Amino acid sequence: MAADDKTLDLLRTVEARRRRAEHGWAVDAVLAPVKQRVLNLADRGLLELAGREERATLSAGEGRPVRWAARLAPDGHDLLLYAASRPRHTAPTDGPGPGRRRVELCLSQMAALWQAVSLGTHLQRPLADGLTDQVRTARCDHRVKRWVLHLTDDRGLRVLAAQDDRLRFRGQSLRP
Repeated sequence: MAADDKTLDLLRTVEARRRRAEHGWAVDAVLAPVKQRVLNLADRGLLELAGREERATLSAGEGRPVRWAARLAPDGHDLLLYAASRPRHTAPTDGPGPGRRRVELCLSQMAALWQAVSLGTHLQRPLADGLTDQVRTARCDHRVKRWVLHLTDDRGLRVLAAQDDRLRFRGQSLRP
């Protein structure tokens, strides 16, 4: 398991323990095996540790001394939210598949598509079905320094052409 996955798992654990507790803190008794990792995440600003007064209140409620307690800091909350919303990575396929066309874009061209997707609900002409997912799950082929999409129909290519018109207005182009 990668370090990032371990961080996310620990943040999820702290949040789950915090939700189960009436006082809204994950206390030392349930997180003892991972104390050092909790302290490291607190140093990184992802977790908030209870102060002296809060620990005294928690100790009275728990009926035992609470040496430390943690809950998500705003950055930890945002990290979990981001991690839950990002698309899952899928293994690259050898070819685009039936009915699909492989399209390679440089970063500025991909940025134009990201912008189109972000404006999707405000556009007069809706984006092609599935284009948003294709853009969100596009991968960068570092060998050729291009973003790779597999588009399914001419509507996706029309969006690229519309983006090309906008890029030419700014002195760039999607065409090689």
